[in-house]
Amino acid sequence: MISREALVAELQECINQKDFTSIRRVIADIIRYRVNVTITPTDKVRCSSHFYLYQGMNNEFSKNDLYASFMCSRGHRSCIECLRSYLYPLIQKKGFMQRFECIACINQHIPHSQLFDQNLQLEYIRHILGNDAYEQLERALTINEEETKTDLYDQCAKCSLRQFPCQTACVNGHKLCLQCVADYITDVHKSEEKFKCLIQGCNRKLFHDTIKKLLEPNEDLISLVWNKLTIPNMRLSVCPNPQCNRRLELDVREFKETCKYCGIIICTRCTKAAHDGTSCYNQIEVLNTDALFVDLEPPKHGYPRTINEEEYINAKYSFDQFIKQDDILVKSVKLIVNRKLEEIFEQRRKQLIEEGKKEGEDWSKEKYVFHASKYENYEKICRGGFKIGGIDPGFNAVNGVAHGFGVYTATTPDFSLNYAKEGNWMMICKALPGKNGNKVNSPEELMRATHHSHLCRSPGTRYDDIQVFFTSAQVLPKYLVEFASRRE
Repeated sequence: MISREALVAELQECINQKDFTSIRRVIADIIRYRVNVTITPTDKVRCSSHFYLYQGMNNEFSKNDLYASFMCSRGHRSCIECLRSYLYPLIQKKGFMQRFECIACINQHIPHSQLFDQNLQLEYIRHILGNDAYEQLERALTINEEETKTDLYDQCAKCSLRQFPCQTACVNGHKLCLQCVADYITDVHKSEEKFKCLIQGCNRKLFHDTIKKLLEPNEDLISLVWNKLTIPNMRLSVCPNPQCNRRLELDVREFKETCKYCGIIICTRCTKAAHDGTSCYNQIEVLNTDALFVDLEPPKHGYPRTINEEEYINAKYSFDQFIKQDDILVKSVKLIVNRKLEEIFEQRRKQLIEEGKKEGEDWSKEKYVFHASKYENYEKICRGGFKIGGIDPGFNAVNGVAHGFGVYTATTPDFSLNYAKEGNWMMICKALPGKNGNKVNSPEELMRATHHSHLCRSPGTRYDDIQVFFTSAQVLPKYLVEFASRRE
């Protein structure tokens, strides 16, 4: 068992040195051994450099010594004696450099460290080395002012330069600069939804918060991708006030947020003006709009307590129940609300019920089906419903009519994965299969068809994974699901 005196001394040392990691460990030992301790704070701190410069010796100095506290950007402190011993030979050998590295960081192999706060570097040098050194450094910084600015940035893994701010851009740790990211976004923002790392051979997704940090000063560029970025606990939106229309970051942990520009109160769920007393779904009638997209959150208590949480569970269960690939999971869910399409869908159900009665069948049963496309097509589908290529005016059969004319859907998410272009998004729809039958090969045959859908299988599969519906009224967009691989 560790002695009480040893625990007290160790805890006191950790607190005074602000070694928070060790503090937790020592407190755990104190609780385990039920030791009563009394801590005596001290105004002394230990020099981080003494151990490396003087073969393990330690030196303490006062916390109130301005020129010996928090010298390093990572919190290492060095006493005046160590700083002089380090800087004199360094300056004699290399002259006044643009950046001095921390002694403790060098010995601990911590890269890109900076000994002084750049704005106070001259004052530190005057105090430590005297006025002569101060004047020499001042001249050096004036001559190399532009180089001093650029050298403070990390090296970009793409262009290998240090001229622009860099941020870690992917899970592999690649750091990319502002200019490289800006050039990439300019080239691909129209066709890409899943922004990928710029480094050859790295297929990882770019961190959206990195894109935001680097591009935010550029008003034109950030506006191109603002609605495509996903930040944890934040919803990037635009103020619903037409006279404002400024970009906003809404905290999804709050139900309402206030626009800092115009003062309007905003619902963080539907990003419309706050609507006390009515749900997000009723905002369609209030705002006289044709569709609404509501971001759904998973249940916070393990089981659903609100309508939004119930809808999230429905969408996730529908996806997870039919997906056959174990490494694909649901990342986020949007609920699609379109009153007009819902009314058309219910009218079609009533028609199928009447037709089924004539044959003694119940054709009112619905099922979930899946549809994937270009991301830009989803909003069009959600607002105007599905269109049948080759039948509806202005719409061609983009992927052909191998299984006849109609609205093409998949019975499992796996088949739709092949068509999820420009991002990992897929639509889950309610559908009314009605009477199943053969495919229809012409517009005329489609008009005369006595059945309502065609169930078939794609080449190489052992089960029916494609279902073609003969009217768009039979398919109702319900959820827009973002999925991801467990490896990402």
